[in-house]
Amino acid sequence: MWQKIFTSTRKRKLQSQACKNFDGHYSFAEPNGLGPLANEKGQIAIFIALIFQILFIFFAMLINIGLIVHDKINLQNSVDLAAYYGAERQAELLNEISHINYQIRQEYKLLAWRQRILGSYTFGANSRLPAPPPDSLADTNMPAVCVDHAGWKEVFVVDPAHPVDNCKAPNTSMPGVPNFSVIASFLGINSYLQSFYGRVSDSVRTGCQAVGPLNWFTASIWLYEYKQAVLGRSNMIRAIAENLSKPGSQFLDLKSGPVIMGVKKTFLRNLTEANRISISSRSNDVIDNPADFTFINSLSSDVPGGCSSINNGNPNWLHENQIAPKITYVNSSVGSNSACSTFVQLVEQPPTGPGMAGYNPALVSALLQYDSGEPPPGIHTTGYSSLGFEKNPWCLAYVGVKAKTRPRKPFAPFGKPVSLQARGFASPFGGRIGPWSKSTWAPGAPSSSGNSVDRLAVPRIEDGNPVGPISPMSPSIPNYSRYPGDSLGLRSMLAHYLFGVSYLTSVLPKPSPIIPLLFQLSSYNHLFDPNNKDSLSQGGGPIEASTQALRALENAAVAPDLFDITYYSIDADFFGNYFNTATQHYKDLGAAIQFDNWNVKEQMITAKNKLIDTHTQGVNWLIPNLDYLLTGWTQGRTGEYTTTPAQFAKCQIHPNYQDNWPPVPGYCVVGGRTGYSVRLIGRKYLKSSKLELGGPGIKGKLTNAPPARAAV
Repeated sequence: MWQKIFTSTRKRKLQSQACKNFDGHYSFAEPNGLGPLANEKGQIAIFIALIFQILFIFFAMLINIGLIVHDKINLQNSVDLAAYYGAERQAELLNEISHINYQIRQEYKLLAWRQRILGSYTFGANSRLPAPPPDSLADTNMPAVCVDHAGWKEVFVVDPAHPVDNCKAPNTSMPGVPNFSVIASFLGINSYLQSFYGRVSDSVRTGCQAVGPLNWFTASIWLYEYKQAVLGRSNMIRAIAENLSKPGSQFLDLKSGPVIMGVKKTFLRNLTEANRISISSRSNDVIDNPADFTFINSLSSDVPGGCSSINNGNPNWLHENQIAPKITYVNSSVGSNSACSTFVQLVEQPPTGPGMAGYNPALVSALLQYDSGEPPPGIHTTGYSSLGFEKNPWCLAYVGVKAKTRPRKPFAPFGKPVSLQARGFASPFGGRIGPWSKSTWAPGAPSSSGNSVDRLAVPRIEDGNPVGPISPMSPSIPNYSRYPGDSLGLRSMLAHYLFGVSYLTSVLPKPSPIIPLLFQLSSYNHLFDPNNKDSLSQGGGPIEASTQALRALENAAVAPDLFDITYYSIDADFFGNYFNTATQHYKDLGAAIQFDNWNVKEQMITAKNKLIDTHTQGVNWLIPNLDYLLTGWTQGRTGEYTTTPAQFAKCQIHPNYQDNWPPVPGYCVVGGRTGYSVRLIGRKYLKSSKLELGGPGIKGKLTNAPPARAAV
């Protein structure tokens, strides 16, 4: 109805305005006789002409906004990828620190093993133990180095046919040779007997005088080697930590390349063309305006007392647990009638008497410097003792990237371009540098506190050393936990039995030439080589088979155990993945010069062949499977950061180095992994004051939270 009314009204209006021509028809009439009503085409064009500009403006705005949103998303993704790249470089260096820190743990285990097992082998009548003895049976003997016994066949004895065993117990008293008085001097036999008893007495006296110096020298060189190895390995960690503590523009990656260059390249090469052109020249990867790009390394800080501040030679984010172990040896004294008594003495108290005359005075003086105590904390120019480093949880390792772009849009050719800004953070996670010395870590504290994690280890110097006489239970004598909660360590008679009776008796070195003025035990003379960087080196020149067997047993002793895989990130192929021959000198223990590719993998194979396979039920603390080192985080589904049971401590494909496969971290291509991974992290988390990082219930905020938004 309304359409009819509208049409009728419009028709009358047009007819009233039209002029008739001479023949009575309208001048604009059409064949159908409707006049102007017959030509209504093109009316919409008027409206299009009127609204086209408005529609075009809306269309242009829509395109520009879409492109801006696209560039903004691209900018954020590029910033995240750049941060991820920087955090990956952090993770590599932290993995390197983790493994070297584990090597320090192995050096400590070797020192404890040499004193408690190898040096104290003949104590306790191990051969009369049940097979095998119960693990609860603890060794009650005083551990002390004593190698002057018949079992150690390279020790020189006065009468090889009748060797004197001076190591039956830590404290012994052997009767002297009675005097032979000549009653009837005219009987020749009496004079002969007097001469014979005199020679025997002199022989016993000479042998007794040699006991203390030989044992002291053995204990001293083991302690010397340990302290030198700790110095070398801890200095490697300090060099890496110093690099990690530099500002983002200065710190270097594993191959000594500037990390910021890789971060910038990753950022620029993932940008859209519009974003990249707005901040960078087309011809290179240089950002034209440095203010448009910011890269921070969280472990660097100019704030006094911050994470990068140096304390005792180490940055605050990495605290060293220095110790003062007590090494004991069996000394001797000559009484009346050449009676020989043995007793336990600290290595810092050297023997006196004619027995020391056979050793080089300069070498004795050098060893005494290492025996006499520990240098003050922070002095790293000489060898010292340490359990390794602990990571401050309130100094979180992460990187931050902030970038600005000003992309020009096609429908906004004039005026000021839109300024876009994005920031991103990424952090290494999931790795373990090593256990804290104590169970908790308060916010702002320089080190951990609470209960000891390895309660059998020598206490830290800063916690105070126990006073009183040295006893078998003394915590100052090196010992370690073989698994979390271990109460015996190497005090276990099972450990003595498995290492001693089952294997050690067959591998103690055979007689070999004595090197004048050095040391009777030629199997350890390589430790005096200034070029030697390996506590388990085979030494130079031809190697006796017995010495090789002894080194193999020592390798088995330091191989990973249950405690190690719980608290350390261990790489089975450290040499292939992280060792830098240009800057590092200490390889994995046992890697002699001719075995550059020696790793923890080979240590574990040695332990399996020499000890685990023979005593599967007894050596239950050592790790029989290489895959058990793969205890790091492995990704399940996207966005999940929990452990994936299907891949934890498992590997489906190992690299085949014989076919020239490249080294793979963890020695696993498909499956679990070890060490630090990387994840993106939010600024809100980093700024939180309720982070539970210091142990159960201990909350606080990061010491190195991100700076103001204006900075990053």
